[in-house]
Amino acid sequence: MKAVVLVAFGCPDCLENIGPFMERIMGRTPPPALIAAVRSRYEKIGGKSPLTEITSQQARALKTLLGSEFLVDFAYQYWRPEIPEVVFNLVQKGAKTIYFLPMSAFNSQVSTGAYQKTIKNLEEKFPEIKFYFKGGLAEEPYFIEAHRQLLTTALQPFSPKNTGIIFTAHNLPKKAIEQGDPYFAEFLKTVEAIARTFPFPWRYAFQSKGKSGEEWLKPEVDDVIISWQNQGVENIIINPIGFVADHIETLYDLDIELKEKFSTVNIVRLPALNDHPLLIKALHQLVQKMEG
Repeated sequence: MKAVVLVAFGCPDCLENIGPFMERIMGRTPPPALIAAVRSRYEKIGGKSPLTEITSQQARALKTLLGSEFLVDFAYQYWRPEIPEVVFNLVQKGAKTIYFLPMSAFNSQVSTGAYQKTIKNLEEKFPEIKFYFKGGLAEEPYFIEAHRQLLTTALQPFSPKNTGIIFTAHNLPKKAIEQGDPYFAEFLKTVEAIARTFPFPWRYAFQSKGKSGEEWLKPEVDDVIISWQNQGVENIIINPIGFVADHIETLYDLDIELKEKFSTVNIVRLPALNDHPLLIKALHQLVQKMEG
């Protein structure tokens, strides 16, 4: 029996678990004021992230493509269901080969690197099981085509004369890229593959940076919007290609915080791919590549 596990960062499953979730990510107890600030954000998007529901939908859709030969599940690095727990359950069900697919658009030590470390530890605990890991959707044709389709629909009412596209991804500390992290290169390559299809001006930008005092990647999405405002751009289409599922970074950081800050600009935020059929096909292709 073969199995596929979709691996994601995770999210708190209720308001009361925001503190414990943050503690797992940070490796220490977060200050009460920070927990309260994050809790307020979750309250404004309905009390919890839809990430678990969306990832579950992605897993079910992939199962439909793969058929009865595969078990398909999902797991989180920093919350429940945890990767070791899901792997144990799959082994109990008879899985002899497990393929891991990170639900991250681009490879990074922060995300895919952390997942691989967890999986490496599991290889030592289950030496009889074959583990395979395939990260990165950046060069998958179906992934790129899915974003082209979303943009084609979104851009129909607009003119290149007064409309621009911003492609966003989660910010990272600048030192990570300087140390060889492939995240930025994969992000830029994907942006260029999508953007060249359209006669609209475009920029890439980073969003949702952390609160540490270190230097983060630029430009930030705010910087690009301010620049375009000064140039007379009236409509801004935001395509958050760095996120394969809608959650707090899109639903709050873009839909609420950003739109409130730039209320005089017409900001149209595209949905993440979520369970888009072409994303599921891209995941299916990654499994086929691992199978050889």
